[in-house]
Amino acid sequence: MKTLTSFLSLCFFACASHMASANVPVNPSLITADTSAIPQRFRVLIPALEKYRGEWPLEFLIAWIKKESDGSIASHTSLDERGYFQLHPDESKALKVDHEKLSTDRDYSIYAGVKLVDLRGASAARYAKILGIDASGEVYLGLTKLMHWLPYGVENIVEVMKKKEFAPDSWDAFKAFCEENKDEIQAGINRKGKWPLERGIKNADDVLSYARSINVTP
Repeated sequence: MKTLTSFLSLCFFACASHMASANVPVNPSLITADTSAIPQRFRVLIPALEKYRGEWPLEFLIAWIKKESDGSIASHTSLDERGYFQLHPDESKALKVDHEKLSTDRDYSIYAGVKLVDLRGASAARYAKILGIDASGEVYLGLTKLMHWLPYGVENIVEVMKKKEFAPDSWDAFKAFCEENKDEIQAGINRKGKWPLERGIKNADDVLSYARSINVTP
């Protein structure tokens, strides 16, 4: 991820000392930025997110957590998805992480969650290349979140876009294309299961919308 670097705050100088003790570089601008728009249940996760996020925008990761678990590490679905980022057991297995620990260890849950985003982002980058768009910006982030919803769904979306020689230059353009071609895309998805395209698009859209609302980058 080469763009959209966030400068969200660590809120208090105490957070800076916490990160220093963990050997994490501290950007002074993070300490002074206004994070009042971020609920406390997410602000307490910022030190761990800064520790592991690499180049992922901080607001994107917070928005992912809000959508999947609303900041509750104990969140647990009927599919046994766990932790802040809601990893499926198969995802935990692929990433070689302790699935049970996702629900109890804050630092580990963030670490594993970012590994999941890295995994989905790598796949999204391959699809971005097929479409001839950069692996950066909101379309790329949307593809990354959609890969968590249903990888096969993304495959079908990209297949139809490629067929129609369409390269989305914005997330709004991406959504509009999916709406205009939903029957064809859904038919492809239905070959393997009944996953509603609209649900996947809304999932990613909710994440991107919340990320925009808390982005305090000047």
